[in-house]
Amino acid sequence: MSINKIVHIALFTILLGSSVATTADPDEAISHCSDQDIIHTVKDGDSLYDISKRFGSTLFWESLYVANADIVNNPDMIYPGQKIKVPFNVANYRGSEIELDQVVQNPFCRISELPYREVEEKYLSQYTVPFLESVANTERSRDRKDLERKAQRESVADAVGEKTGAETNQAEQNNRGTIQRESERQLMIEIDGMVHDDTRSKVGRDFYNVFYSYWQSPENAHNFNIRVSEQPSPNLGTTIYVTVNYTETFRMRLQPRYEMIEEAGKYAVRQTFAYLQNNYQETIIY
Repeated sequence: MSINKIVHIALFTILLGSSVATTADPDEAISHCSDQDIIHTVKDGDSLYDISKRFGSTLFWESLYVANADIVNNPDMIYPGQKIKVPFNVANYRGSEIELDQVVQNPFCRISELPYREVEEKYLSQYTVPFLESVANTERSRDRKDLERKAQRESVADAVGEKTGAETNQAEQNNRGTIQRESERQLMIEIDGMVHDDTRSKVGRDFYNVFYSYWQSPENAHNFNIRVSEQPSPNLGTTIYVTVNYTETFRMRLQPRYEMIEEAGKYAVRQTFAYLQNNYQETIIY
């Protein structure tokens, strides 16, 4: 699943209503969300595989499991009468012009509202729990920033009622500047050190899991993000990249051999740690 797509798309669970107008622009359609839920009542003999097929593709079963992990302990065992939530883009796939792979990559409106922490990762192949957590944290940070902006607007409106002329303009500018700087600092604190997963294959996910398990940042390193990405090469495996902000710290072509993936992941951790420890420069926002 592409983190870039979901993060920048708002990426990735407000679940939809029974009908939504389609759009000629697939990117706009995939990012459009509804505040209503589509609920499927499980019938005798149903499985997540069968239900996903009814909505257009058996590839949707995993997103159904993630969206209902609070009531589905085992995706192979669902029971008649259960109310299954259907992710927005999955429910609207048949009536839209969105490509199948876009929906598979971006089935949800908001991951932070999903019961993703109750997911058993052993059942997953398209997603990983660390990836879902990463996107949910990004959504929460964005929500807090939106609330801060709303508070700024209300504060400025109150100030305008009490001040006039040049005094009002100067006060507004000072107030906006102070709040903006504080918001930026808080946002940097919240997302500082986040490890993003941009992998797409099992090899990439295995590498990310090894890297994520062993990673600990240097004590003096701040204001950075790490991104693990890959470029598949048909018949040649996949090339894995690790970057810190915009600097590449690791690159290696890997085959689907776990012992090799594990060693590469540990080596990437050492390389990235050394880079941060030796090249750290703090970004001061204020």
